[in-house]
Amino acid sequence: MLPVYGTSEADRCVKRKYGYDSFVCVCNATYCDELHPFPTKLLKEGRYLHYVSSREGKRLESTLSEFKEVTRSEETALFRTNTSVRYQKVLGFGGAMSDSAALNIASLSRTAQEKLLRQYFAPEGAEYNIIRIPMGGTDFSRRHYIYANDQENLNLTNFNLTEEDLLYKIPIVKRAIHMSVRNISLCTTSWTSPSWMKEPRNVTGFSTRLRDEFYQLYADYYVRYLPQEMNLSQQGVYKDFVYFSEEKIFIAQYRIISEAWNTKLRGSE
Repeated sequence: MLPVYGTSEADRCVKRKYGYDSFVCVCNATYCDELHPFPTKLLKEGRYLHYVSSREGKRLESTLSEFKEVTRSEETALFRTNTSVRYQKVLGFGGAMSDSAALNIASLSRTAQEKLLRQYFAPEGAEYNIIRIPMGGTDFSRRHYIYANDQENLNLTNFNLTEEDLLYKIPIVKRAIHMSVRNISLCTTSWTSPSWMKEPRNVTGFSTRLRDEFYQLYADYYVRYLPQEMNLSQQGVYKDFVYFSEEKIFIAQYRIISEAWNTKLRGSE
């Protein structure tokens, strides 16, 4: 018989309900849902590791199982794989260190913060290896803010980070990198350009767009952000890739911090 690795956490789980017929387990200083160590040498050809979380209280309970020959029927799902055909490479998995994420993490006790972060980034956790850090404010921020928002500052000399970066996002990202045994890739994007680069001059609303004369300056805005955001030479944290603008659609009635893009603006070459 193949073993079960990881026991049910029902007794340790502090249940919290949100009006549905299920619950979540509160992550605190003594408990977070976690992956249990598994001897990978047992995961040989023909075997698989099965994880289960349930309403009865199982949390990431893992079972080592074997593929079996079965008689095909209407109830049987049939999967065929061709391992000789490869497509794009998966770079990894991760999450966004938005303002709301960083502020909520910071609101926990130091011990609970450590427990939570380890469940995402440490070897005993999910081992995330990608973190997205927003460039400025987003719809997950307490306020609307961007960098270099003084009117018509064409040299971007007023470009400065905010307390959300310096007090919350950057310190927490550094802790995640420190506890990970993997190389963590960082990516970034902005939700909007400064309001004075846009038409109309608002940071909110998908009906706003980048004015033609500010294409290059907005690219400079990105370039200015990269060394400032992480102080690369001193902190040893590097951005691996960037992309332009989040949620590139055009819905005028939404009043979140955003910007509309189309094929012409993004470039069709």
